Amino acid sequence: MKKRWLALLLSALLLFSLVSCGQKGEVEIPDGMQLAAGGTDLGYYFFVPEEWTVSNLGNVSAAYVSPLTPASVSLSATELADGESAADYFEKSFASFPEGFGLTKVEEGTACTLGNAEDAVSYVYTYTYQEKSFRTLQILAKFEGRAYLYTYTAPDTKADGAEKTPYETYAEKARSVVSAIKFIEKEDKTPEEKHYETDADGYLLVSDGVVTGFDFYLAPAFTPTLTTGIIGAVAEDGASVTMSEATRTGVSVADYFKERCEELSAFVTELTVLRENEEITFANAKRARAYEYTYRLDGEVYHVYQVLSVASLKGFVFTYTEKDADYPSHLDEVTKMTEKIHIR
Repeated sequence: MKKRWLALLLSALLLFSLVSCGQKGEVEIPDGMQLAAGGTDLGYYFFVPEEWTVSNLGNVSAAYVSPLTPASVSLSATELADGESAADYFEKSFASFPEGFGLTKVEEGTACTLGNAEDAVSYVYTYTYQEKSFRTLQILAKFEGRAYLYTYTAPDTKADGAEKTPYETYAEKARSVVSAIKFIEKEDKTPEEKHYETDADGYLLVSDGVVTGFDFYLAPAFTPTLTTGIIGAVAEDGASVTMSEATRTGVSVADYFKERCEELSAFVTELTVLRENEEITFANAKRARAYEYTYRLDGEVYHVYQVLSVASLKGFVFTYTEKDADYPSHLDEVTKMTEKIHIR
């Protein structure tokens, strides 16, 4: 529960660092909105205001107003234990919230809807992050046996001369996002059922290059979890790899990494950078920088290898994460996967 909650909160706070493309597909887009993410792999279509910036992180589909206005919305699948109610879910989540954030519940347990999901409950709370006050609306919804969490977060303090807080200013936009969400049947096919193309080494071509902007071959030890705008996969031992198209706004790659470490430090301990800003050869990218670091979360030490690259004026991010003790176990496969990547 704690890891799930922290991951979602971390995603909300890091939205302004990474911008990823969403899958367009063949779906009717509401007026004034754009498709941030969607398809049968996700089980939903997530529409956001057309003037907002899409910023999908891992399995969290999201968008924000602008780098200068940290108001954001996000949607992701979540998990409920057998018999766990919405109240149980939120109470456990609140109990694991970082103490220094000063969480205060404002509204709780309000029945509502989330798009076409009628079984939904909302909570509103405030917290302080980096000496700034934020207000968050979260809606937990169930659809065909699956659970999803919607989050709207924005600053809760009026700027000098302003009549409204950013939270109040963008609340109507956030409500339009809630209304536009469309849940659909989720496709839970195995790699064999999806008939992925296989190369001579048995690696699976799990990406649609037209959508992702690159061809990605996945090692047999990994099972794909996302194959739309973002590629995500996990191994039986919990190791994961992800890759997505991305652009960084306003700062250099090195500065982005430093900011990410600062953000991550609010949720983990013993963050140690082992390698940073190392120039490497990555796929057919013109420029690429490698980063490697470890951190401790819930008593477990994790080891991360990340590559930020640029090709054809586009940015791409590849990440491999594994428990520190098992980190070497997939390095040969990670090397092969990165060698097989072709950026279009």
